[in-house]
Amino acid sequence: MNKGLTIVLITLLSIFTILLTCILVILIKNDFKFDYSKINFDGGYSDKLVDEKEITNIKDISINTDV
Repeated sequence: MNKGLTIVLITLLSIFTILLTCILVILIKNDFKFDYSKINFDGGYSDKLVDEKEITNIKDISINTDV
């Protein structure tokens, strides 16, 4: 292989590796959370609705569903 082409490839791959490492560190540092509930393995997004709320002093819970 041409010596100049080898140097260019090594340089580009090094830059790509450093960039990818920086992106991963930023995502990990910011506590990135991927929402697995929105993935549907049939090729689309799921229509499941997830609603999370923090409520104190609960005395009664009633859940109505037709599942």
